[in-house]
Amino acid sequence: MRSLLRQAASTRFGRDHGFDAIPTVAEFQDRVPLRRFEDFWDDYWQHDFPRLQDCTWPGVIPYFAKTSGTTTGIMKFIPCSREILDASQRASWDVLYFHLLNHPESQVLGGKTFMLGGSTDLREEAPGIHSGDLSGNLANEVPGWARPYTFPPRDLALIADWEEKIDRIAPLSLTEGIRSISGTTSWLLLFFEKLAELRPDDPPRIASYFPDLEVLMHGGMAFKPYARRFAELLEGSRVELREIYHASEGFIAFADRGQGERLRLIIDNGTFYEFVPVAELNSPAPTRHWMATIEPGIDYAVVLNSCAGA
Repeated sequence: MRSLLRQAASTRFGRDHGFDAIPTVAEFQDRVPLRRFEDFWDDYWQHDFPRLQDCTWPGVIPYFAKTSGTTTGIMKFIPCSREILDASQRASWDVLYFHLLNHPESQVLGGKTFMLGGSTDLREEAPGIHSGDLSGNLANEVPGWARPYTFPPRDLALIADWEEKIDRIAPLSLTEGIRSISGTTSWLLLFFEKLAELRPDDPPRIASYFPDLEVLMHGGMAFKPYARRFAELLEGSRVELREIYHASEGFIAFADRGQGERLRLIIDNGTFYEFVPVAELNSPAPTRHWMATIEPGIDYAVVLNSCAGA
């Protein structure tokens, strides 16, 4: 929390709330009210969009993640600073780190990491400022040294039409030595169905498509409705499932062991979390907890204070 306050103290949001004179969590919660996206948009982002400079995070925001969200259905532009994208990349590597920690004999880094996402073809909102799918923003920031170890190649990742994209990348993926895959749960199933069409003589099993695959990272929606189908696909393979909680606002948590082990909250990667009891969400002054005061057995809504600037 102190690190975020120090970095954002000179922004308009930081000056409005006296970030340079906040010593404790209690003082922070007293000075900074809870806000939803719409509040930030109306008060700090809409007027200067698309060039947000020193509004809620220092410098110019280079990316926006376009999302319709799950409440209003209205298109939202979530600010993505370079720091939050770097934090997301670090968290992605952490998933593989914990896999290696649990399996020292693993060869997961001996092949390619397959990121099944939306189009990486970004829209330029202003010079040097782009918007698009979160996966597109992340793909645009993959460091050069890592590109030879990631899949799909950039020209295929740019394809916006989903059907065309999987038609192109599915046959190529079978030749790439894929060791880990990540993507939205439903998208992954659609992709595996395409592989089954390409290999009609093989049993519809992941082991026959990617014999060296070790980790399958899924997220974006509840897994339970898809659990049975994935169990069938994973039959006979050594693949381990890893659920991830990756939102446009930040990479929040991931499973660090096996399926059903619940998720590890990422507490050291650019986000200060608060927790509001779900029963108090509509209260004008809900109780705000943080890591030191939350209790087991209570359903909380997660509040993010992050280097995305929100």
